[in-house]
Amino acid sequence: MLALSIVALLMAHPMHAEVRHADNLDDLGFPIHQTVKLAARADTESGVSVFEFVQPPMSLGAPPHQHLHEDEFFYILEGELTTLLGDETVAVGPGSLLVLPRGAPHGFWNVGDEPARVLLVVSGSDFDGFFEAVAAELAQAGANADPGAVMNAVAADYDIEMMPHLIPEDALSLLPPRPQDD
Repeated sequence: MLALSIVALLMAHPMHAEVRHADNLDDLGFPIHQTVKLAARADTESGVSVFEFVQPPMSLGAPPHQHLHEDEFFYILEGELTTLLGDETVAVGPGSLLVLPRGAPHGFWNVGDEPARVLLVVSGSDFDGFFEAVAAELAQAGANADPGAVMNAVAADYDIEMMPHLIPEDALSLLPPRPQDD
């Protein structure tokens, strides 16, 4: 009987090979950069998530932060990102792979005139739902919501420590204006 239950479970959630293309997937609605989820944590036994995002020109992608439970890998497909790795600022372009182990402070922004297109791979953790959670909270909060404050609150739920005090001086001008109180 147990064997039949396991077979039924596997048939209900089969893992199979397939092709997915970012152009055929829905944008997750994340406010900082256009993001699509190419593969979810539940798609394979390894628990890896894969995203593609496009960072607009002259914009802050993520303020400095560190993840407590996942490793991240950024592969730059097009354009250029400036990254904060610990206390070092590094520009990375196409063909570059950023290896960001859990606990390593990092952040990124685009100071170029062209969008940067990035493949993001995240090791198994609940981070898989972060981008959707931020988008959902912003939608619920309404038009006057502060995206940075919402992102910080959701980050805390995902054990991501935000470190905005580490934003380098030259990246501060990329911060969006804060919403005005009515």
